[in-house]
Amino acid sequence: MSERSWTPQQAQAIQSRGGTLLVSAAAGSGKTAVLVERVVSMLLDEEHPVDADRLLVVTFSNAAAQEMRQRIDARLAQEQAAQPHSQHLRHQRFLMERAHISTIHSFCLDLISQHTEELDLPADFILGEENRLSLLRQEAAAQAIEAFYASDEDGSFSDLVELLSGGRDDNRVTDTIFKLYEFVRSHPFYEDWLAEKEKMYNPDVPVEKTVWGQTILSYGMEAVEYCLQINKELLEQMEGIPELEKAYGAPFYEDGQHLGTLLNAMRSGQWNSCCEQLQTFSFGRLGALRGFEDDTLKQRMQSGRDQIKKIIKGLSQRQFCANAQEFQEDIADLRPKVKTLFSLVLAYDRQYAQLKKEQKLLDFSDLEHMALRLLMEKADGAYRPTALARQAAQDYEEVLVDEYQDTNGAQDMIFFAVSQNGGNLFMVGDVKQSIYRFRQAMPEIFMEKLDSYSPFDGKNYPAKIVLGKNFRSRPEVAGFVNFVFRQLMSRKMGEMDYGPEQELIAAASYPPDEKMQAELHLVEIQDSPESTVQQEAAYVASQISSLISGGASVWENGVPRPVRFADICILLRSVKNKAKAYREAFLQEGINSWTDSRNGFLQSREIQVMTAFLQMLDNPYRDIPLLTVLMSDLFGFSPEQIAAIRILDRRGSFYAALQKSAEQGDEASAGFLRQTQQLRRLAVSIPVADLLTEIYARTDYPAIVSAYPMGEARKANLQQLCSYAAAFEKSGSRGLYAFVRFLDRLSEQKADFASASSGGSADAVQILSIHRSKGLEFPYVFLCDTAKAFNKQDLRDRIALHPQMGFACVRREQALLKEFTTIPLEALRLENERASLSEELRVLYVALTRAKEKLFITMAGDPDKMLRKASAAAQGPLQPFVVRSADSMGTWLLMCAIRHPDCRSLRESAGLELASPAQEQTALKVVLAQSGQQREEAAFREEKAACPDEGFLSILRKNSDWRYPYEEATHIPQKLGVSAVAKKETSDRYAFTKTPRFLSGEKLSGAQKGDALHHFMQYADYERCSAAPDEELERLLRLEFLTPAQAQVIPLERIRHFFTSGLYRRMREARRLERELRFLWEIDSSLMGYENAGSDKITVQGVADCVFW
Repeated sequence: MSERSWTPQQAQAIQSRGGTLLVSAAAGSGKTAVLVERVVSMLLDEEHPVDADRLLVVTFSNAAAQEMRQRIDARLAQEQAAQPHSQHLRHQRFLMERAHISTIHSFCLDLISQHTEELDLPADFILGEENRLSLLRQEAAAQAIEAFYASDEDGSFSDLVELLSGGRDDNRVTDTIFKLYEFVRSHPFYEDWLAEKEKMYNPDVPVEKTVWGQTILSYGMEAVEYCLQINKELLEQMEGIPELEKAYGAPFYEDGQHLGTLLNAMRSGQWNSCCEQLQTFSFGRLGALRGFEDDTLKQRMQSGRDQIKKIIKGLSQRQFCANAQEFQEDIADLRPKVKTLFSLVLAYDRQYAQLKKEQKLLDFSDLEHMALRLLMEKADGAYRPTALARQAAQDYEEVLVDEYQDTNGAQDMIFFAVSQNGGNLFMVGDVKQSIYRFRQAMPEIFMEKLDSYSPFDGKNYPAKIVLGKNFRSRPEVAGFVNFVFRQLMSRKMGEMDYGPEQELIAAASYPPDEKMQAELHLVEIQDSPESTVQQEAAYVASQISSLISGGASVWENGVPRPVRFADICILLRSVKNKAKAYREAFLQEGINSWTDSRNGFLQSREIQVMTAFLQMLDNPYRDIPLLTVLMSDLFGFSPEQIAAIRILDRRGSFYAALQKSAEQGDEASAGFLRQTQQLRRLAVSIPVADLLTEIYARTDYPAIVSAYPMGEARKANLQQLCSYAAAFEKSGSRGLYAFVRFLDRLSEQKADFASASSGGSADAVQILSIHRSKGLEFPYVFLCDTAKAFNKQDLRDRIALHPQMGFACVRREQALLKEFTTIPLEALRLENERASLSEELRVLYVALTRAKEKLFITMAGDPDKMLRKASAAAQGPLQPFVVRSADSMGTWLLMCAIRHPDCRSLRESAGLELASPAQEQTALKVVLAQSGQQREEAAFREEKAACPDEGFLSILRKNSDWRYPYEEATHIPQKLGVSAVAKKETSDRYAFTKTPRFLSGEKLSGAQKGDALHHFMQYADYERCSAAPDEELERLLRLEFLTPAQAQVIPLERIRHFFTSGLYRRMREARRLERELRFLWEIDSSLMGYENAGSDKITVQGVADCVFW
């Protein structure tokens, strides 16, 4: 092993051999370093060395895979420096080039590429670009729905449409198909999953025996037990107070009796009894309190009882919405509809697969499922590894999986198949950081193993090791994290108990500093035109300014240094629509900041200009793109210039007016036309990505946008557009016209690309979403916007899905034009709410553990209102039901804070007096502030007149007056298109400035017909076409190589004549035939009229339609 000092648990994880191991690694515990060292130790094992290409290492992202490969190679290089003559080390570094270190999708892609024949796949398949796949999904759904309409003889599909759409169009049917399809594809064999969940709709099974009924009964017991706890606390608080006992005692006591009876019915599974008791639950009238002076206690009594009433009402109207007989009626009514829906999804699956196959495309989900088809087979009702899987398993000495907590069912089965039935797996992760439920991650897979594996002893496998030491954070940060999650996280909320085994153990070396305790800032929002987000952002900006100016320091390499902007990170649950407010507030305080946006690419200023530029090059007669380019920073035409040009031709296209302006001597118009005409000629002979690069070079647009706010990000976006264009052409489509049409369709469907990541400024505060911050660390972290309510929109949907509980939806009574909730739907909503809030807890854990030295938490709003929400069941430990009732991260944090011994001021503000605050050694600072506080006015700066430096001015004048002596040679173009050469001697030409009246209809022009024929001959399969030109025309139309208008003008008779001609016979007999062959040819510049250029050369570039030899 390396000279680094490892903890005993880390050493066990590195050195253990002989069986499957699960490593539960807390935040900051060095799991990546352990994983790297384990790989290196296996390669250098003296007794049983393993070659680098005999390990399979699977990571979560391509970037993580690249980093892992680099770190392993760096460790090998370190060992090689100590043993320069080691042949084994040299060999291992050579094998690292082909080591299997990748994402699960890359692994599946390699496997599929080697077995395309078994999968009936074209060998030249590619991964489809998401926006293109989205269009195929829409088409597949439309075709599947149309087929079901056509075969709906019994009306079952119409009933389903009515149920899902509520009498509207069938868009909701399409949305349901997509939602269900995406969900089931995370399961290894989704056809089996659908069949299993369809069987759950059996009206003969009593409600209390179903998984839905049991879920609701379990929730009901939690809710009623919580009500009894509130009732008991209120009765205890009124003891010894005669006025309260007389007025409230009897009604409160009766409430407790009713609640106890209800709880017994739930425990014994008496469904109808529960429904009846909830429907008839009566709260007795409270007596009058006269002369009682303790209004706070009186209000607390009434508030507690109101809370009980609200819970009972919710149970009655939602969870116990139907009795046993009504449940059976609902199931009987929904059963055929569910069956039809599942059949529709499978039909869509087949249609989508067919469309992808025709275009030789796969999506990421296909990779996992096709790999499973190769690796697993069904025998005797169970799945087992195939012969190929058994062979693959022999190729790997061990399978190592990073971020295992984010695995789904399909991926887990792949790992099982290639690891000798799970016998040589090394899995590392932290279920507390599983935050990708929206990608169908299943943390329960990790938890199942964590619960069932025995602690590591070096003999018995499978085993588990827990890495609890945190080498990132100060004790103040680690202690605060433990304080919060000891109270909030449990098996019912968070999906694991936060006990001693899961607590962070602060192991980083920092000097004591009492000022580094976590801080909780309640920011009272003022009556102001500024929004809540803006006021909170301004407050945070003032705090950062105070940090910088107040001499705060960062501990680095054993010594302190002043804090910099780059040491600070702002974490938000979502940066959308909020990051801008923070950037503006920071700008006001002179704080550099940077954020990594993942949306709004096509709407960004620079991309809109370049999209318009491409549209204009494709068709300059489109006025809006042309005007966008003219008035952009590329050419800078003013509104006055545009108006003057328009006057020259009021009725024609603006391009015609621009040509007239150039003819009349306007240099700006002429210069624009010269440049764009050159680019239009170039566009026909080079890929779009190269065309964009040429535009950037000629206009220097990247340098222009770098002067905008967020200039580096904008510049990166321009390069990202080139990447997207290259990927588009790689997917099979070609040319400027196709790419422009693709962008138009994206705009119509409001689709988008991801923005580029520019990497941020060298010294700037980073503004990140919590998800984007995962894996990162910062000395100072501000967790903001914590008062933002959880997004529960999905929980109000008319359908719901769950891995174990299947599918559920509303029931629609068409005769009454009413919708009713159902027991299955309410059960799934409960379980999905629990899972969603559990993930929100884990998101909070990720956020709090990013901090190395100091943690600030801000929540903005009405402090009194926030404290009232957090004061529920303040006495005693927090119950999972209470945690579940919270509406924001801020409420969770306040629930914990009011129990902290340092937070007396919070308790006083909330009117609470805890009998025994939580025992906690870690300090916590609470700040009650107003949004307008601590905004410092800019310091007065005396203005002084600037004095020019005459010496420097002289140098500037000299340099600016200098002229290049060989300026004539600079006008020689490096490259010309073929058309420019051909037209050199015939420069006199007439350009039509507008379309003639007899051609102004919808018919294609002669040039457009020629283009259509050119497209046909470019993409046609000549063998097919020579036999059946009309069938080939249909194929090209279906694959969108031709538009319907183009297809109508293809002269099939002329094409038949061509394929019977002697020319085609020569083409067919040729040894080689190339279409659209690009070429470069170097000629003397003198041939193009540059007489005084000496030996300078010009490169001629073009594309030959067809070449054969």
